Amino acid sequence: MENLLVNKVAAVKEVRQAAEYQKKKQACILTGLAGSSKPVFFAAADKLLGGKGSMAFITASREEIRTYRRELNYLYPDLPMQELYPVSLPRVQADTQSLELQAGRAAALRFLSGEERGIVFITAEALQQKQLRPSGMSGKALQLAVGEEHEQRNIAAALLDLGYERTEQVDALGQFCLRGDILDVYPINSSAAVRIEWFDNELDAMRSFDVDSQRSLQTLTSIKIAPLKVDESFSYDADIFEYCAADTMVVVDEPVHVFSMLEKLDKENKEHASELFNKQELIEQLAANGAMLVSALGHSYLQQLPSLNIPVRAVAPYNKNTNLLVEDLQNWLGGELRR
Repeated sequence: MENLLVNKVAAVKEVRQAAEYQKKKQACILTGLAGSSKPVFFAAADKLLGGKGSMAFITASREEIRTYRRELNYLYPDLPMQELYPVSLPRVQADTQSLELQAGRAAALRFLSGEERGIVFITAEALQQKQLRPSGMSGKALQLAVGEEHEQRNIAAALLDLGYERTEQVDALGQFCLRGDILDVYPINSSAAVRIEWFDNELDAMRSFDVDSQRSLQTLTSIKIAPLKVDESFSYDADIFEYCAADTMVVVDEPVHVFSMLEKLDKENKEHASELFNKQELIEQLAANGAMLVSALGHSYLQQLPSLNIPVRAVAPYNKNTNLLVEDLQNWLGGELRR
């Protein structure tokens, strides 16, 4: 059903125009969309774009995230979803933060950067916070590939330097262990632990595995292990868009609500102003980086951007009358549905 629906919506002129704007990274304003029509619209635009890039949805609060997550889970049952969690201010060293929170943030940034396709949710609070520069994140990362030569003790020392804990057995994020010619590690930026095998000093094999069952999941040729500790010399002055790949679609849901929340946060966090972008800076970032601002009604923000009013017709309540529902669907889909 969802494929038929998305295919039909993808044929709508305004959807095709929005996809063209996205290809050119031209920010635009979309009005007339509300409720379930929003995720369907963006699923159709994503289809027109080839379904290759990640999608990021910026919302005023987590309440809107729950709604989007439910709708998008129906359209993308196999696509991973992750919220970019905000951090507590003032910032504290990573080893005092929750590993789960760090892993969630790492996954969200991985999706944004295109290392893996996924859906990212970003609240106004998280959007406002200045991020570690991508160079600071990747510069300290440990990168290994099958066929390379590394002494096991050097890799262990490097993992300790990155903040990883040496244990007897890996069963949680941020741990590693050594057993003969085998090293197990659970990178903070991975959804599974990784087992590396040596032959003499050469990395002979690498695969992900489930920490509970110990079963292998996937053969790997390389791995990047992100640090748990960040060098304090690296600066936090990057915005979200510095992590976004060229094909990452960024959507601002109900910009009036998002910008109102930013105003509120500006007032509440004056003592941490140096660690935050202000509302005007964020509006300029969104306009410059091809964001799509979607809302049910028009608004006064970024009126210089091209605007599309999406023709959406409200659906009548069927009150469990499935025959009438099927009849309407058949008419709308041109007979593609059959009894």
